[in-house]
Amino acid sequence: MFSTVDERRLVAVSIEADGEERMELPGWLADAADRAEALPTDGRLRAIGEALASDPPPVARAIRVEVWETRYGPALEPRLARLRAVEVEVPAPGGS
Repeated sequence: MFSTVDERRLVAVSIEADGEERMELPGWLADAADRAEALPTDGRLRAIGEALASDPPPVARAIRVEVWETRYGPALEPRLARLRAVEVEVPAPGGS
C-alpha cells in the first residue's frame, strides 16, 4: 500500500493599485473554504470572493481566491501547484 499526502489550501488575495496582499479568511467562511479545497469549482471560489468583496480592505480593487495543492516531484521534493483561481471585482464605494 502507498500512502499519499493531499494537501490543499485556499488563499485569498486583495488586489490593490500598488500590489497584492494576502487576506485572512474570516471564521464564518471556514466551511466554504473546506468545500472549495476539496472540490475547487469556479462557483465555490466565486462565492467566497463575493463574500470577501462585500466587506473588502479599503484599497482593494479585486479579490482573487486560489486553491493550491502540494505535489511531489520525481525526487519527492514538494512543489506548490495552483489548481484554480477566480477573481472578483470589488464594487465601487456607494455603488450597487
